[in-house]
Amino acid sequence: MHRPLYRNANYLVLSNAGIYTFRWNLRADNKHYQPKLSLKTRNYLEAMRQASVLAIQISSLHNPTIEDVRAIYSDFSGKQKKQSTLLKGIDITNYLSDLSVKSQAEYRNCWVSFV
Repeated sequence: MHRPLYRNANYLVLSNAGIYTFRWNLRADNKHYQPKLSLKTRNYLEAMRQASVLAIQISSLHNPTIEDVRAIYSDFSGKQKKQSTLLKGIDITNYLSDLSVKSQAEYRNCWVSFV
């Protein structure tokens, strides 16, 4: 009996919601890790393309660590740590330039009382 194609790529997992996830099996320090990354697609061919790119990058490393895999995931997804901006740090004056002077003063006072 012929095995389905998705069985050959055990690093590609379909969630209950129909979204594909990439999962890499890793063993380090006698511990088993399975870091996951959502591919954010329901298209099988697109998921296979993305998963293949990830698998090639990870398998090109000699004895990858969990940090290496997570770094590749981070680079692939383009996620950067978000830096939150405090409301006090926002200068609302720049956003009010098209209003009248009176309206600018009212909005600015409202903003300052809110912050």
